[in-house]
Amino acid sequence: MGFNYDCGVGPQCSTTAQLALNWMLVPRPFVPIPSPSPSPPPQPRPATLYLQHKTLVLTTPGFTNIDFLEAIFKGYGSPYDIVRWDVHSVSPPKPDLNALLYNADGSARYSSIFMHPNLEAMSLMNITEINILWQFQIRFGVRTVKVGAGNPELGYDYSGTCGGGAEAMLFTADAPPGISGVNVAAAQPNYNGIWRCPGKPTANGCPLQSVVGANPYNPNASATLPVNCTPTPMIKNAAGYTLATLIKYQDGRESMGFMHECAAWSSTCLLLGHMALSWVNQGFTAGERANLISVQTDDFFLSTDQDDTGTQYRVSPYDLQRHLQWLSDLKSGAVAGITLAPNSDLRIDLPFNGNGILENSTKLTEITVDGESCTTFPDYVALGCNCWATGYQACPTTAPVFCQHCTKDWPKPLGTGTNKVTSLPNTGLWTPTNLNPDPLAAAVLANTGGITTGFHWCHHTFTHENLDNVTKYDADKQLSLNIRMAANLSLSGRDVFSHSCMVTPEISGLMNGDVLTALGNNGITCSTGDNTWRHLLNQNNPHQMLYTTLASSNFAGYAILPRWATEIYYNCSLQSQNLALYNGIYSSQLGISTFDQLLSREADRVSYNILALRKDPHMMHQANLRVEGGSRTDFTVGSSLLMKWMEAVLIRVTNLVTWPVRSLKLDDLMAAFKAREARDACQPSYRLEVDSATGAVQAVTVTSNGGACKAPFTVGSTVAVGLPASAKDGTDVTAAIYRVDLAAGASTRVVLSNAQTWVLPPLS
Repeated sequence: MGFNYDCGVGPQCSTTAQLALNWMLVPRPFVPIPSPSPSPPPQPRPATLYLQHKTLVLTTPGFTNIDFLEAIFKGYGSPYDIVRWDVHSVSPPKPDLNALLYNADGSARYSSIFMHPNLEAMSLMNITEINILWQFQIRFGVRTVKVGAGNPELGYDYSGTCGGGAEAMLFTADAPPGISGVNVAAAQPNYNGIWRCPGKPTANGCPLQSVVGANPYNPNASATLPVNCTPTPMIKNAAGYTLATLIKYQDGRESMGFMHECAAWSSTCLLLGHMALSWVNQGFTAGERANLISVQTDDFFLSTDQDDTGTQYRVSPYDLQRHLQWLSDLKSGAVAGITLAPNSDLRIDLPFNGNGILENSTKLTEITVDGESCTTFPDYVALGCNCWATGYQACPTTAPVFCQHCTKDWPKPLGTGTNKVTSLPNTGLWTPTNLNPDPLAAAVLANTGGITTGFHWCHHTFTHENLDNVTKYDADKQLSLNIRMAANLSLSGRDVFSHSCMVTPEISGLMNGDVLTALGNNGITCSTGDNTWRHLLNQNNPHQMLYTTLASSNFAGYAILPRWATEIYYNCSLQSQNLALYNGIYSSQLGISTFDQLLSREADRVSYNILALRKDPHMMHQANLRVEGGSRTDFTVGSSLLMKWMEAVLIRVTNLVTWPVRSLKLDDLMAAFKAREARDACQPSYRLEVDSATGAVQAVTVTSNGGACKAPFTVGSTVAVGLPASAKDGTDVTAAIYRVDLAAGASTRVVLSNAQTWVLPPLS
């Protein structure tokens, strides 16, 4: 009964009210609301469940904060798909969930699911879609990770204080490091810049708000869907409020939930991503990780002009022996505040210039080559050039030709230029007798204190000539002379020496086809770049090297290995010098900094890139090896700029993860990049076999979907893997890496035993 007019106090409305009351009191037969038809009983699981070991990322159109997840997946090389769920089914249309989750044979297309945001809430999925997703999770034991979920959806209230400032959090005893290597005992994730509203557990379960179809009386309306769950706090703040949790649902499903957003700029989000990936993959990670800190100190054997004194500094044998003792102390745990994981192995790489020995031997004469960059020429100032940093393409066509060609990325025409190496040394005089007057050469020849075998070595040209605009002849002589010096120092035959990858002076010559031809003729096929120059980076994949092209360099296929610049400067050997120069550069942005603040910022930067699983080495210079506060007769005291930088980085990194930390020589770094490139071209896929009665992971089938490669996976150290011993990399004693040798298009089934039990909820 209804009335199409308003009513108030008065006789007419009183009559209307009485009429309505009489109508409502008339007895009528009870009409029950029909109950929904019971769901058919679930099909029993087959004896063996097959799951494609791949991650499904469910998100929404235009949402970008899944970038931290992509950084983790790409770092490991773990297969994943991103599906953008448009609730309005416009762009892109919503997928058929059954077709998305199941293969035609009924096996699972995914073994784990990430959601960011939580699509189960916020009216993004209806009740039918949620049930399909949940039944898939139950049937195959697929765990989920929910990022940016509301507190009630995870079983918590909003009783904590919201904020986005700096605040260190603590992992609880229930936080599951698994094979992630996250140091839950020491790490204190810093949530600076991450908005969060921590809370306390409630007795309300994990209700999902605004679910279309959750109202049994109106299937087109939204309602709260009650969900029974047991939350277990995983990360808390100092006040005891929770920010991340593990959830066990009544139906047996399991989730990890974060009550905050995340993004790739945050090292905390990367750290949490490692833990989440290990947990959601239940102890079997497709891909691999490495903790690499490789430092090259360019210009070895040369002397370097100091920033503020007008003097030069050249490293001494004492400096080198002090560094070797320090590296040994790091490994043994004798350096305060640093405990390295077993199998850690740190070394320093010495890119050397052989002419420096001739300069310091009384029995030999160095050669003189004008090796400066074109920016030091008088014409650069006289002509008003300013294109060095902006690049060749951005340089105005009206600029003088010299200015257009004096850019870091100018592809010098082949066969042009003037030879600057106009005289050659008599290499027949490079005998031990004539080299020994140089103290450094003598120490290398005698391997004094293990100097020769305790460091890595690579080429840096003979005289340090800038190669951007030089001739093929000059480049050939710069390499062939340095190769001869390496042989005369007995370096070439040692396994610490790199023959194929080098550091060019001032990161030059990489756009010069004449230079690249000459380097190749001398066995050099790779050089380090500088990540501050965009044109020297692989923009498509930071885990791969960049290869030159005819367009970029008039030479195709030369490898440029990415390398980080540091805030330890080439012309500084003392802490005071380096800090003064740092403040001269940054004081307008940062104010006056202390050296500890400089080191802390560097530790932040480097640890972020380590968590992103970047392999790129770091640039320093020989003057940075100068030991301050030491004693020439005691190799156990004193510290250099490099040592202080490394210790700050190691303290930060080892507080975050328990991964072994290693340094690789340049040839081995190049090989690591090439192996990753082959793996990306191989596009390996992984299929797990799980015993449905016990949850035992029995085998994995690894398949090449492209070229040949060694396809890696990572498991706990107690897992028995049916592969030859040579396939195992046991550097990390808690998480072994196995690499499956695959021909193009081939598959290999690998038997597993004693793997982590796959959690299979009971079928209701």
